[in-house]
Amino acid sequence: MDATRTHPLNVEILNAQIAKEAWYNTFWSKISGNISITETNGIKQRMTAPNSAIQIMTEFIDEGRDNMLMPMLLDLTEVGVYGDSPLLGTGEEMALKYLRVYVNQYSKAVIKKTGNMAEQRLKMYDFMQRAKPALVKHFAKWFNQEIFQSFYEGVSSHISAPLADGGLGMYCRWHPNQYGLTAAGTLTTAGTAGYIKTAAEVGTLADGCDTVVEYKTFHALRALNDTTLLIEPLMIEGGDPFWLFIVDPFTYNLILQDTNIASAQNAVFTSKMREHPLFTGREFMYYNGFAIIKDPIGIRTIDTSDSSGTDAELFTDLAAGNSDYAKGWLNPCTPASGLASGCLLVGANAIGKGIAEDLHFTSEEIDHKRTIEIGGAVINGCNRADYFNATDEALVFVGGLSAKTSYATAKACKNQSSAIIWLANAAA
Repeated sequence: MDATRTHPLNVEILNAQIAKEAWYNTFWSKISGNISITETNGIKQRMTAPNSAIQIMTEFIDEGRDNMLMPMLLDLTEVGVYGDSPLLGTGEEMALKYLRVYVNQYSKAVIKKTGNMAEQRLKMYDFMQRAKPALVKHFAKWFNQEIFQSFYEGVSSHISAPLADGGLGMYCRWHPNQYGLTAAGTLTTAGTAGYIKTAAEVGTLADGCDTVVEYKTFHALRALNDTTLLIEPLMIEGGDPFWLFIVDPFTYNLILQDTNIASAQNAVFTSKMREHPLFTGREFMYYNGFAIIKDPIGIRTIDTSDSSGTDAELFTDLAAGNSDYAKGWLNPCTPASGLASGCLLVGANAIGKGIAEDLHFTSEEIDHKRTIEIGGAVINGCNRADYFNATDEALVFVGGLSAKTSYATAKACKNQSSAIIWLANAAA
């Protein structure tokens, strides 16, 4: 029997393998990176990972905390002086906005042994090895949906879940950059631009989205980004910038049939784009600076008849396609008329993901070891990169709620990394 320390059935090695495989099976792994930390004279400095949409913080491990602040230094805004006018006393104070990242535990168990005869039929470690692919698949799907969910709701599900359900009971936040296609080439904001939205504002916007995507949409979107959103692009090898535009399969098929986009796609040399890890083996289009890619599960819809836009309506709509809401977003939405698709515009540094403890095995033995369960557990959390001033940060990032709800007051919010673009569902 091979019982060396490097044997693949060694539990600790299996832990590392399952953590790596579960994350690298996700849509987002190719455009993620770890925040680097340096220390000078006892002061820690954090540097974001270059060219990454998902910024991963692991400092929780050293500090032993369940939350951390990610500060953003704001650009200088005041005018300088002309000629020989005195410069003394005109210095502008540096200003910060804050994003707080939280972590919580999520676990999933499988039965390794149901009795001595079951062990006889399938030996313990053999069964663990068979359980590994199932656990990898489950956690990969869960990791993937938690990031998508954070784009729409602000935080991942185990952070916003009520205390009674084991969550942290944090407020959800409706994205500050939400625009709807209300006419050909016309993008209309929900509520006030640069402020987090209320549920009613999101519902009203979706109700007016009666136009499907076309080439003019990307012209309007590029102008909006260049003048207002200012989302920092990702880069392909060689330094060419692009923004990721993620759509549902029906919208993608409609874009594919647009003759203006098709002719431009055929004329553009995209071999370098195909070398980007995100697009290896994937079908995608490129138009006007946007890399357009489809995702059948992550892109969600809301019902345009829910124009009153309550939290309950939006949460239910976004989770549509699952027979049990508690399962999360593990299945696609059902396309139909009267729906608006929330397509995602993604640039650099869009999501902060904290990891305090990576995916690992746990075990439980009862009834004299006749019944044994093996579980996977992880302590992490995702938060959309919305930055608030110090006063509002303390109001928005509040936990301990008894029900899943959104922060209901529009607060000034700086997000230069992502947006939600609502389009009429192309299957209508």
